[in-house]
Amino acid sequence: TPTFTLTVGDSQLDLTQADAVYVTITQVNTTITKTGEDLTIEGNVISCWLEEPDSVKLINGTAQVQVNWVYTDSITNEKKRAASDIAVISISDNLIKGALIA
Repeated sequence: TPTFTLTVGDSQLDLTQADAVYVTITQVNTTITKTGEDLTIEGNVISCWLEEPDSVKLINGTAQVQVNWVYTDSITNEKKRAASDIAVISISDNLIKGALIA
């Protein structure tokens, strides 16, 4: 199962305190969004797993990735949304062919 490791912001950002975290990968006409159990978060570092149904949608080349998160403002107690800059990642044949075949 292919895994991407993403570092968001600086080390003072603790995404484990977020109410929800979403990782979105976009390539040509394909958009894949992962959250919950598909992510492991340690501070500002996110590991994102792509399983076979997702990895076979990707083609060799580049893709864009962005992290969005929802958090509760500690002063106003309001829900707020934040996002990382959009980054470009490489998609290789190894990632695409990493899908398991039963």
